Amino acid sequence: MNDIKQITAIDARLKALAEERRGILSMPAEQAREAIFESPHGVALVHSIREEDFYFLVQEIGGEDALELLGLASARQWEFLLDMDMWEKDRISLATWTRWLNLLMRADPKRLVRWISEEHIEEIEYYLFRNLQVVFREHDEDPSDFGEGFHTYDDVVYVRFDDTLYDPEKDAEALAERDAFLEAFLSRLAADDHGVYHNMLLESRCVIPAEQEEEAYRLRNVRMAEKGFHPFDEAIGIYQGLPLERLQGAHPEAPSKRLPSGGAPPPLYPVSLLEPESLLGRSLAQMEAQGDIDALQSEFAGLCNRIISADQQNIQEREALRPVVKKACGYVGIGLEALAGGPDVPPEQAASLILAHPLEMIFRVGYGRALDLKWRAEKWRRESWAEARGLPLSFWGEAWLGVIGGLLIRRPLFFDNYRSGVLYREFHAMADIEAAERVLAQVIAVDELFGLMGDIPIPSERTMVTWERLMLSLWARHAVGREDIGLVLPKEVFRDFYETLWEGHLPTRRISDAAKERFLEWLAGAARLEVYALSRKFRETFEALFAAVEEEYQAVSGDDLDPRHVHFFMLS
Repeated sequence: MNDIKQITAIDARLKALAEERRGILSMPAEQAREAIFESPHGVALVHSIREEDFYFLVQEIGGEDALELLGLASARQWEFLLDMDMWEKDRISLATWTRWLNLLMRADPKRLVRWISEEHIEEIEYYLFRNLQVVFREHDEDPSDFGEGFHTYDDVVYVRFDDTLYDPEKDAEALAERDAFLEAFLSRLAADDHGVYHNMLLESRCVIPAEQEEEAYRLRNVRMAEKGFHPFDEAIGIYQGLPLERLQGAHPEAPSKRLPSGGAPPPLYPVSLLEPESLLGRSLAQMEAQGDIDALQSEFAGLCNRIISADQQNIQEREALRPVVKKACGYVGIGLEALAGGPDVPPEQAASLILAHPLEMIFRVGYGRALDLKWRAEKWRRESWAEARGLPLSFWGEAWLGVIGGLLIRRPLFFDNYRSGVLYREFHAMADIEAAERVLAQVIAVDELFGLMGDIPIPSERTMVTWERLMLSLWARHAVGREDIGLVLPKEVFRDFYETLWEGHLPTRRISDAAKERFLEWLAGAARLEVYALSRKFRETFEALFAAVEEEYQAVSGDDLDPRHVHFFMLS
């Protein structure tokens, strides 16, 4: 009975601690720091915070203001801080390493010295090799023979701080931090354990830098991979599209096997940045209402971490994590829509799909849809009529160019045209995929149409030409019976044709249905197609084209035309 009561009490304390931790991490950084210090069990609270969340919290507070918090942190949290910041790709940043070592020394010098000398002796020996000159004094040697700058803590080993790796002007702050750390570390180590101090300095002279860096990088990658921060060459696999059939045909793995319960609490920052109205956000809310989802939250955080590694980003604050969360959420949502077979997926159905398939696989299904568009765009461009005629992508006009350009870059993006404040963004839903797909289909169809029209004269490079301008100018030239001349029509010749386009009165006139029929008949003849088939396939494209012409010129009479400002026809 006592054992049951004890287990119940421990469980209650853990739940209370989890609630307190969740509340603190939802606060602004400064408030979170004060709340931790006011907590009656601050150490347990800090130790319960996942390393990723602790890193962002410290970064938001600022290292100088987080010294007390660093003093409460666990060894694994210290290690994660160093793993995150002291590496620039596969190279150690001595300045950043020094900054963290100096902060930790000021936060808890006794524990840092013990931690380094017991668990990270190889790393500190490499650090000393890069920053110290060491001389062992013989009994009959005079210290003055060693030169200026050498000093000692035991009258046996003399050290001088080596500045050869630093620029005194640019790295003045880094040098000051390095000197402060080494002075504090060496003096305390010499006083606490002279034998370790002596051996550490002796062994630091025997370090092989390349081997030590390689081993340190390997161990760091092992630790980071446990949290989803895989090396770049492994992490990049997240952008390998996964065919829908592969996932549909796979045998769903039992959630109990894929999502083990217990262990460390999940990181809270990635999930807290999820947009509640997104499909993934609504699905997780549905699952949370039904029970514990700690393992799924950890899985989502691991997915975000892998994206960070693949994108080689340096995320140092919570807000910088938001675009990563949005990307993960968007492509997982697209993958869920693909698995469900359509939009408007109920949260209950999405939740069942998430339990049946790893989030990483669902992400790859969603990203695969964007990759399919990219590959279609690349294949079309290689074989297109426009490419064969040497026409640039700007030939397709601003709107179409934006969409095609976003698909042709290394990692495809959606052309948002500043509707949400940016020119390009990630695909957020299947509707974005379908919108880009429609534009790509229109471009391919118009390109094929030009290919059916035979030998088309292309203006010189000095003439700005778009597909609308080329097609309408070809029509105008045919309509005035001047196919013997180039595409650039004199204003006087063009004016009569221009007036035949309209019905109604200025300034609200519109292009007549008869003019549109004449255009279709000409184009069908030029491309050797049936008018009905042409109209059915290009109705949306041509309606948008004539609407743009109406918007631009419906209030402009033929006498007021200025060739410099006519963008849909080539005039002189």
